[in-house]
This record gives sequence, structure tokens and C-alpha cells, in this order.
Amino acid sequence: MELLERRAELERIRALLKDAAAGRGGLLLIEGVAGIGKTALLEAACSLADAAGLRVCRARGSELELELAYGVVRQLLERPVRSLRGDARSRLFDGVARVAEPVLWPADAGGLAAAMEVLHGLYWACANLAEERPLLFAVDDAHWADEPSARFVEYLARRVRELPVLLLLTRRTSEPAAAAPRFLRLAMEPTAERLRPAALSEAAIAALVRARWAAEADEAFCRACHAASGGNPFLARELLEAARAAGIEANARGAVGLEELTPAAVAVSVELRLAALPTDAVELARAVAVLGGNAELRHAAAVAGLATDAAARAADSLAAAAILGRARPLDFIHPLVRAAVSARMPAAARSEAHARAARLLAADRAPSSLVGLHLQATEPAGDAWTVELLRRAAGDALAQGAPRA
Repeated sequence: MELLERRAELERIRALLKDAAAGRGGLLLIEGVAGIGKTALLEAACSLADAAGLRVCRARGSELELELAYGVVRQLLERPVRSLRGDARSRLFDGVARVAEPVLWPADAGGLAAAMEVLHGLYWACANLAEERPLLFAVDDAHWADEPSARFVEYLARRVRELPVLLLLTRRTSEPAAAAPRFLRLAMEPTAERLRPAALSEAAIAALVRARWAAEADEAFCRACHAASGGNPFLARELLEAARAAGIEANARGAVGLEELTPAAVAVSVELRLAALPTDAVELARAVAVLGGNAELRHAAAVAGLATDAAARAADSLAAAAILGRARPLDFIHPLVRAAVSARMPAAARSEAHARAARLLAADRAPSSLVGLHLQATEPAGDAWTVELLRRAAGDALAQGAPRA
């Protein structure tokens, strides 16, 4: 669907991508409250960059992975690095960049590295990667980036002008983590530009209502939707989903009913949509919430206790209900939807699901730090395997130059 009232933002993104392709790097911060359209602009930037021939490296911060050392950095670099073969991959970690290899493959770490050495090594790995092709580094929900990754982002931002790289970050201004000093420092960088998408006008919300609901939706209903959502596009869409599920009509009488759905429109909407789905879909949604998004279908199926084909059908049902996206790996359409699903999950069931996730990921040779995050979300039981795994995760964090993790 076309982005409404975002022409100026898209033009600025195009200009910055053009500069990066010409070798003049930049830093772009897209800021605003939850649901205002930051992710939609990031998605548009990724599409524009891909069309312009830039390599797109993406990551998304997560509440679950706040303690996962270099989790965001690994999301950015693992896939492009794995795509390199032979000499090309060796050249990426030539010289100073060699010390950054344990960030991507901690199991191969040979010893401890100082944090500043790792940051410098990562910078040169990125510089080497950008020599082959200009880059877009896009980090959604950067306010939830783990501390070592956030330090690297700040380190790169100070030097990005020297590289054919656009560093694009979104941050939710209403989150306490978004007020961290690092964001204030980033905003003060000479290369930094800030976009703050505004709330949509009544006319734009009316266009959204008529595109998603019915062309004949009357003015009173559209005005009520704008007032209830405050012009926030995501909240407006969730409000419409909740209204549809509750049988509210898009007319003047239905406009009164909208008031009863706010301010908890997202939670109400998600609960109503889940209630209409089979049990398999509910279990899969909970499994994806436990895994923190970006979940492989086979992992989510195992955590949910489903066969893979049943999980695939459940994922299609959740996508049709606008709870999960349609792409793979599995992820929610918005962090607010994940939060709503997680909030409905009983504490005991959540602990058991995290325990299943930990065993599953360990068997799949996932980073020990990721397995450890799931173990920390379980009820303590004095389990020897848990102790051994957490000790291994601590050793890997030291080898990555992230002792605080």
C-alpha cells in the first residue's frame, strides 16, 4: 500500500542513498512514537536501496535480545558475510578486521579481545565489505539494540562519512531506552539527519479507512477514526481491525462504537483476531513471541509442539489475520502486536516455552548467548546443563570483548 503523506521523507531518503552510492556516507535517524510509520519508511528505504544497487544489511532490535552481545551486529553482517566465498571472505577480515571475526562466530574465538579492538575491527570489516558494493545498514527499533551493538553503531556513525554507507536507524521516542545518552550523541553528529514523521491528517486517515474497510465509509466514521487514533497509521489500522471483529459498521452510529475500543485498540484487536483462529495458530503466535521474532518456521513449530506442515498453515492463518507478516523468517507485523500476544501468555507456559526454545536452539548450534537468554527467562531449577551453558555464554562474551554481557 502507498505510504500516505510521506513524500518529503522518501525524497530525502533517495537523496541520501544517492550520496552513499557516490561514496559520501551518512547517518539518518527516523524517530517517533510507536506506530507512526518508522518501519514503513525503513522498508521503503530498503526497497529503494536494492533498486539502486546497494547491498542492504538489515537488523531489528528486540526487548528479548537486549542482553545478547553483538546481536544486532550479527543480524547486519552474518548473511552478507556468509554469501562471500573463498578469497572474497578472507579479504573481508584482512589485517585489523581479523579481531572482529569472533563477533560473528564466537565458537571459533581463540582468546580475549579488548572492546575497542573489536569495534575497530568491525569498522574495517564494514569498510572492506563496502569496497565491493555501497551499503545500506538499516536498524529498526534501534532503541532495543544490545549495548555492544549500540557502541559499534556509535563508532561507525562518527566515521560513516568516509565510507559508501548509509546508516539508517529507527527509534521509538516513547521508550525509556530511546533517551539513552548514545542517541543524544548520535543526533549531534555532524553527519546526522533526523526525520520525524508527522501524524496523518483527517484526509489521509479517511483514505486509509476507505481502502481497508469500504469505499462508502462515511465522513463521521472517518473523523472518529482519526480522533481515536490521533492520526497514527498503525493504531488506525488496528482500530479498524478491532471494529470489524466487533461488528461495528462504518457509519455515524459506528463512530460512537469506536470510542469503546480505545485506548487499548491494539490489545483488543489482537485478542479478537486470535480468538477467531484455531488453537494451532494461537500456539504458534505464542512460540514466535517467545523466540523474539525473526523465527525459523521449524523452530517456532517445535516450541509450539506442532508438526511443520501444521505450523505452516497456522502461519498463513496468522498472516491473513494481520498478526504475523507473510515473509520468512516469522515475525509480527509490529512490536506492539508481539507485546499483546506475550501479555496474554500465562507465566508458567512462558517459562516452559523458553526452556523448550533453549534446548532446541542449543541442539541447532545457536550462539550460546542466545540460548542463555532463553534460560534466564525460565524458572531456576539448579540444572547442571543450564549452568554449563551459561558459563559457556560468559566465555563467548569475553572473547567478543563484551564482558558486561
